[in-house]
Amino acid sequence: LYIPVKNINEIDYYKKKISSEFGIKENQIKVYPSDRHKYAALTLQVSNSLFQHFYLNLFKKLKKIILKETIFRRAFLKGLFAAEGHVKHSIYGTIESISFAFDPNREVEFIKFIKKSLDKEGIKSKINNKGGTLYFCGYENMIKFFLLNIIDLYKEKRNKFIRLIKNAKITINFK
Repeated sequence: LYIPVKNINEIDYYKKKISSEFGIKENQIKVYPSDRHKYAALTLQVSNSLFQHFYLNLFKKLKKIILKETIFRRAFLKGLFAAEGHVKHSIYGTIESISFAFDPNREVEFIKFIKKSLDKEGIKSKINNKGGTLYFCGYENMIKFFLLNIIDLYKEKRNKFIRLIKNAKITINFK
């Protein structure tokens, strides 16, 4: 978090403000002077708890919009796949499945939301709570995922998908 400052003495003010607003102990907030910008700034590095706080609150507010609006839903899935997605290859050098990783102890509701988002796109998926993955297989699902451009943000994953799908012996029929 970059905060422009006029006076270096403002450090304590911002630490206290962030600590009280978000319920984070001041010793979890690290402050560094920054000269990366045209004007003086402080870089505040906080524990994972502040990031989670921002993210989860933002997510709670955007859930309905993401499910309702196709463009937001696909953008959400695209970013999530870039961060937490995986293209799994089979022993035959073809694509076996596509999956999203999650923490089964803390992200159960979140992964259910991802499943609901994929359902809205016509992609049938399953949740493996023990393994901490949401996955789908079947060429129809995987090709649909690819054609929706959800895989495009992370080029290496996209290229792996293309390489593996080319090895598959499949026939595509268009309706």
